[in-house]
Order: sequence, then C-alpha cells, then structure tokens
Amino acid sequence: MKRSTLQLLLLLCVLNTMAQSPFYTTIGGPLSEFSLYSTVTRDGGFAVVGWTTSFGAGGWDLYLVKTSAAGELEWTRTYGGQGDEVDCAVEQTADGGFLIAARTNSFGAGEADVYVVKTDAKGQPEWTKTYGGPGWDEGHSLLPTTEGGFIIAGYTGSFGAGQQDVYVIKCNATGGVEWSRTYGGAGSERGHKIRELADGSYLIAGETTSPTTDHWNMFLMRIGSSGEPMWVKVYNGNGVEFGWDVAPTHDGGYALAGFTNCHGAGANDACLLKLDNVGEVQWAKTYGGPERDIAISVRETNDGGLFVCGETASFGHGWDDAYVLRTTSVGELIWSKTYGGAGDDGARYGAQLADGGYYIAGFAQMQEAENWDFLLMRTDEMGSTQGCNESPAATIVQGHTVVASDFTFSIGTGAVVADVPANAGYGGAAKACSASSIAEEGSGYVPLEIYPNPTFGPVIVTSTDASVNATLITIDVLGDQVIPPCALQGGFASLDLSGVAPGAYLITAERNGRRMESRYLIKQ
Repeated sequence: MKRSTLQLLLLLCVLNTMAQSPFYTTIGGPLSEFSLYSTVTRDGGFAVVGWTTSFGAGGWDLYLVKTSAAGELEWTRTYGGQGDEVDCAVEQTADGGFLIAARTNSFGAGEADVYVVKTDAKGQPEWTKTYGGPGWDEGHSLLPTTEGGFIIAGYTGSFGAGQQDVYVIKCNATGGVEWSRTYGGAGSERGHKIRELADGSYLIAGETTSPTTDHWNMFLMRIGSSGEPMWVKVYNGNGVEFGWDVAPTHDGGYALAGFTNCHGAGANDACLLKLDNVGEVQWAKTYGGPERDIAISVRETNDGGLFVCGETASFGHGWDDAYVLRTTSVGELIWSKTYGGAGDDGARYGAQLADGGYYIAGFAQMQEAENWDFLLMRTDEMGSTQGCNESPAATIVQGHTVVASDFTFSIGTGAVVADVPANAGYGGAAKACSASSIAEEGSGYVPLEIYPNPTFGPVIVTSTDASVNATLITIDVLGDQVIPPCALQGGFASLDLSGVAPGAYLITAERNGRRMESRYLIKQ
C-alpha cells in the first residue's frame, strides 16, 4: 500500500510539472518578424522559426527563437545573407540541435535555392547548405529521418516536367544528397508539407494545375522510402483549392487542410478533407464566415479529433485574426476562436500538448504600428489564453462534395549542392498580452507615448490617461532589464538611458504583475 501511495504521489508530481499556465506572448524587434512554424523541444519548451527585418545580415533573415515551456525567451539566432531567407520550417534533431529548411536568394546556384541550416542545441550553426538549380527552388517542409539524416519537400522551377514541380531531397546527417526527385505534370505543382508514416513512406500535400490547367486543386501524394511514387490523388471541388498540411490519423487515414473558394459561407473558407489510407474522400467540410478564412495546419488530437490553425477576416477584431478550430473525428465543430487585435494577426502552426492544452505559433501586428512580431500562445484544453486578445468565432460549418481523381506525375531528378556561410546573429525581445488595442474587461490598458525617440539618453514616458499608475520595465533584445523599474505616476515618468549602450529597447507598463502595453525605444 505504501509503495502504491508513493507511486501515486510521484505521478501527481509529474502531472503537476507537466501542466503549464496559458500565455500569449509576442517576440521581435523594432521592425517586422513573421513566424511560420514551431515545434516542442525535448525540455518541454518551444522552438519557433520565421524571418526578421529587425536583425541579421540584410533583407529578411531566418529568425530562430527558443523559449521555455512558459513562453519565456531563452535565446534567439538569425541566419542569412544580404538577400532574403524566408518560407521556413524547423525540427529538433536527435543530438538536441535544430534543422531549418527555407528559401534563400543570398546564396546558391539560381534565382532562389533551398536553404538548410544545421545548428547545435543553442542555435549555433554547424553547417549550412543550398540545394537547387538555375531557376527558383523552395524548401517548405523538413523532417529528420530515423537514420540521422533528413528529407525536404518544396517545389522547383529548375528541374522537372512543367512550370513548377514538387521537389523532394533526401539527405544524410551532414547534408549530402542521397536522392532527389521532382514530381509534376505539364502545369504547376507546389509541395507544402511532408509527413512520415510508420512504414517509412511519406505523404506530401500541396496544390496542382496540371489536370485542369485553369485553376489550382489540392493534391496528396504518397511516396516510398526511396522516393518511388505510390499514388497521387487530386481533389476537385469545381473551384480553386489549396492544400497546405496533412496529418496521419489513428484509423490509418489522413486529414488534409487548406482553403477553397468553391464551397462554404464566404469568399474563401477553411477546408478539411478526411481521407482513407489510399486517399479516397470520407468526408469534406468547410469552416468560416462571410469573408476570407483559411486553414494552414492540421493535427490530430489525443481523442482522435482535429486541431486546425489559420487566419480569418470573418471574425475577430482586426483585418485578419489568428483562427483556431477544434473538431471531432468526423469534422463536427467543438469550438472555434480568434486571437488578435486591431491589426493583422495569423496562426501558422499548432498542436495539442501532453496536458491537453495547445500551443500556437504565428504573427501579430502591434497596436498602431505597421510592423509584425512572432506570436506564441499556450492555451488550455478549450483554447483559452486566460483572456488575452481572444474571442469566440461563430463559425459556419458546411459539408460539400469533392471528387478524388488518380493522377500520374512525371518523375525527374536534380540538385546542385553548395556549402555557404551561415552568418549567424542575435536579436529579440519578448512581450506578453500587450499587442492589442482590444482591451479585455478590467485589464487597465495603458496607452504609452515616449519622446524623444530615438534618444541619446533621457526620455519622457506619458499616458493619455493622467490617472494611470503603473511600473515601467525596460529590457534589451535579450530580455534583460537595463535600468531599474520606474514608477509611472499620474500618467508621467522620466527615464535616463544615458549609461545604456546604443540599440533597441522595449519599455513595458506593468500593473499587478501583468504587462499592459509596450513601446519600442531606439537609443542612439
């Protein structure tokens, strides 16, 4: 009995450790950051990747952010050259490091190349390579493989049968090419996500114009471990349809997510197709409202349902809001929510966590600003971040008919591999629940003004509400406080940054331990 009691207490301790409080945080610098993908790390934290113009070597650079399980910023890195590095994904490797796949026009053999960075556990680059030809080549999705290598999916304009072809590259642990394949018809094919199945084969989701030539249709293809095609299904709903993500399901089938303009309640609706193990349609549904709604990612939940992330212009507070759906295994809506303020917000990836909650990565537009920051959220099992910029969405669900057709893609090869410099850098500042002009009830939103900005030293911080009292916290791009906290009293405070190094800093107003509003400051 004593042993059983001890085991129960240990189990309760583990479960308590696993459970984390919800949070809503934005991460970035004085310009713009867009997050595209996130993964849970072995320590229970999160790695988020996207691109930045605030930091790096030039143009858009890749931006990798590592946080704790509570969303606290641990470190950031940038990678790239004088051009642009965008359209990226990240996965953690067996050695604790990270693999990033993206598109670059800073390096490589053509207009744009697939770009891969391998890092150690702290984000320091170990090697960097490009793959491609003389045309335009992109890497959208990446998976580590069981033997220690990795596989990339995207699309190519350098090789293949048509205007663009699906592009798959299988590499060893040091980035050497084991095989490369192109898959396509006379039109264009774009591959977005690759997923591995238990037998070592792969699923690739995307869209194609080859069978119809006049519009895009979703497709799903399955290839063997050496790249040999097993089957291709094209899904036609008599309109334009884009396939963005695929998730294996517990019944041996698949869930395909994207968006359509030929069914649903509005201009575009988020679309889910449930497929059997050979890609035949079991059911198809749309989700949305009167405006534009899209699904970008899908994952199966612990109970066999589906968790979908994307964007909506039909619901929420801004131009676009992050849009999240939770459904049953047959696509019935359990709940749907939006997250965001008066600007442009979106969710790009999300999945369920061990404690039953969810994590969501995307981007958020700061209040009264033209720039964007990374958005990272952790919610409870009902999608709540405890009141941070969230609203229920009156999602309309409709079933529709989609015809699945067999199609044969032509198969080709091609890859020019080059070692390139990584140009790693640093940068990043984290905020929390402060990116919106939509104030939750009783939040005590604090509007801030800072002048002069930029400054050589002293600054005045004011609020348009003269009754406001709060605490001002000033942090650098690594999240460290650079001066002691200062009181904002009667809507006024004076800060002296004369002894602080030149750079970008974030001033945040806090009340009762909650961050209410933030503003960037440039020290010259």
